[in-house]
Amino acid sequence: MVSTGRSINPEHTLAVSAALIEMRAAELVEEGFGTEPSEIFVLAADYRALDAEPTRRDLIWRYGIASEIMDPERRTLEIGNWLRTVVVPRRFWT
Repeated sequence: MVSTGRSINPEHTLAVSAALIEMRAAELVEEGFGTEPSEIFVLAADYRALDAEPTRRDLIWRYGIASEIMDPERRTLEIGNWLRTVVVPRRFWT
């Protein structure tokens, strides 16, 4: 869902992504994703705002967030499929 130059984790909500981004603010600045930590914290605050109010088209547009990310069912479809096909069958093998 959220790319900070490393990976995308669609199973995370925007609020979880915001917390992870805040935790790495200094590293993200060092890696060139902002010039100072305050810029990173603004991004995280916007993600939290969008998580609370998913119809905020201004924030969706600002960050180029795909519709697949904003729809919880579509966002978690892949991990749900994996759980159903890989994890659930294994619990009957033991």
